Amino acid sequence: MKELIKLARQNKKYGSKFDISVVIPNYNYSKYLYERVKSVLKQKVRIHEIIILDDNSTDDSVKIIKEIDDKLSPYIDVRTYYNTENSGSVFKQWALGFKYAKADYVWIAEADDSCDDNLLLTLSKKLTDDVVISYTDSLIIDENNKVIAPSVKDEIDIRNIGHWDNDFKNDGLDEILNYAFLNLTLFNVSSALIRNGDYESIFEICEHFKQAGDWMFYINVMKYGNVLYSNEVHNYYRWHGSNISFKVNHEKRLREVKYIYRFINDEYNLSLDKKRLIEKRYKYLLDNYFKY
Repeated sequence: MKELIKLARQNKKYGSKFDISVVIPNYNYSKYLYERVKSVLKQKVRIHEIIILDDNSTDDSVKIIKEIDDKLSPYIDVRTYYNTENSGSVFKQWALGFKYAKADYVWIAEADDSCDDNLLLTLSKKLTDDVVISYTDSLIIDENNKVIAPSVKDEIDIRNIGHWDNDFKNDGLDEILNYAFLNLTLFNVSSALIRNGDYESIFEICEHFKQAGDWMFYINVMKYGNVLYSNEVHNYYRWHGSNISFKVNHEKRLREVKYIYRFINDEYNLSLDKKRLIEKRYKYLLDNYFKY
């Protein structure tokens, strides 16, 4: 805890182009909470506030969160919220995060993920107020921080078109119509800064999803502005048996994907070529599903 206090004091010395709210949703990830908070406080950009949301954990998460709150509050704005019943939806927790966040941008730093010291600096250095999402490449780690995959580009660039080989700033609508219409192109929410806003109506849809709600959320946010991407790897997505993506029923997942395809087509009246790409992708998922 002494190290966290030292880092919280140090973080106050940094500046920030925009205020950033850090939202840490947690459910039974007590073993990762100190590491997650440490990774947040080590950022070289000033943190406006840390909001920790516990979804009625059954491990000792609440005890740890209360200790973090008690020890760090004198040095940084920490707010904690505890559900008395499990919400059953990570997207309900995201919605609460945006509801409580006061800053210009929100970083949803999932409790079991991690990152290096330069994530927020990279996400924010080219940030302008017309950007709704800024994100980086990620690597995948296991429960013990062993690297499983050094990048997720293969997972998002499924057509091998090289769009994510270099940094870019792109109109959000173009990003949807030419890239995100086909598959999830923002692999992990912990890799992104998202402009704060009223997304209540979007989350009302996402909350009915078990897994693909993140894709639905991103494509609905992207249309409101520009998207920034850095091909540098700064975010660490943790893959383990407790992930929603690990537990989800494949049939339900495919139903959600099909719903999103229908939504995108209805919203944007996709060209015949793009509809064919969707048909081909859906067939691939039926035959092969996912690597991880």
